[in-house]
Amino acid sequence: MTPEVQGAKPRLLHRLIPFKRVEQYGTRREQKTSTPLSTQREPQKESTQPRSYQEYLTQSGRRLVTIFYGETPTQADKEYITQTYTEYLTRKYTSLTQSDIEYFIGMELKGNTPPPIIVDGKEMSGLEYWDYVQEKKEREKQEAIARREFPDINNPMPLVQENLHFDSAKPLTPDQERVRNRSIIMSLRGQFVTEIKKADIDLIAEDIRSNMWKGSSMFTELRPAIKGKITIKQDGTIINRLRSGLALSYPSLDEHGKLTAKPDRKQTLSMGIGYFGEEDKANIITDAQGIIPPEDLKKGIKGYFIERTYIDVTTMKQKTYMTIIPFAYANSLRTFYEHLADSAIFYDPRRFIPLPRRLRYRTPMQAAA
Repeated sequence: MTPEVQGAKPRLLHRLIPFKRVEQYGTRREQKTSTPLSTQREPQKESTQPRSYQEYLTQSGRRLVTIFYGETPTQADKEYITQTYTEYLTRKYTSLTQSDIEYFIGMELKGNTPPPIIVDGKEMSGLEYWDYVQEKKEREKQEAIARREFPDINNPMPLVQENLHFDSAKPLTPDQERVRNRSIIMSLRGQFVTEIKKADIDLIAEDIRSNMWKGSSMFTELRPAIKGKITIKQDGTIINRLRSGLALSYPSLDEHGKLTAKPDRKQTLSMGIGYFGEEDKANIITDAQGIIPPEDLKKGIKGYFIERTYIDVTTMKQKTYMTIIPFAYANSLRTFYEHLADSAIFYDPRRFIPLPRRLRYRTPMQAAA
């Protein structure tokens, strides 16, 4: 043992408090068996009160009458529910008045159970019926495409707009006709989006903004460009003059040489796909003028378009010029890319807008030179 330092207190001894051991008689096993566990509880008597109207009928051995939403019960069912529900309420609740009982009975007679979904003799859950509806809608759409009552959305849009064939023996109400036409138009618009992505027009528009027009992206706006409309007549004739694509626009200088972002002062380069008629014949490229039959122009031909909106420096007015390359023209996509590249180079914002100069860092020695 190491001797303690003189004058130092023994460690921990000054904190100890004397205590007295309490002896308990009996072994630990005897104590454990004699002392009841705190977790053990005496079994409680279950309540005989029914927790619901259905449980009350089960306890009393009577049947449950189910009333579905919107269903009118028979007079016998009304009397049976009124009697049994009154017994249940008066047994479970002692403080209810007669008006309270009549109110609850009235709510019970209105029905509180949705009717089962039964299709072809089979009861379905909500999710099963949802899948069934989706499959049914898709099957009906494919059948309508086969009857030419709906556009063929499984294939690219036709080179010449095709009409539909509606069944005149099945007249529709104005609301049904409106829903049908809206579904057709939305499907045609979806085909435009698919073909624009297939031609990489969305990627090319972003490349023009980010790479070809370097340093001007802060002034340039890229947005969808949708013009024209689709009209569907009662006999199935479709007048399609919709143009869909993307537009790059930027502000221009006003008469005082200041930038202005007014809509009538913007310069815009639009590109995309559309259907064009006789009124657009002058905008078709010269090499394709002779390959488009006049009857096809009446129906509407499918083509790529490039539209340029600019400010005439002489008149300071906005002008628009369009180029159309029909899909029926040989190498139409290649020709579209070449025309679009020429337009993107010519309408580079740096040719029309004085961009802010970038200040380079200069050392004191460079500044003094």
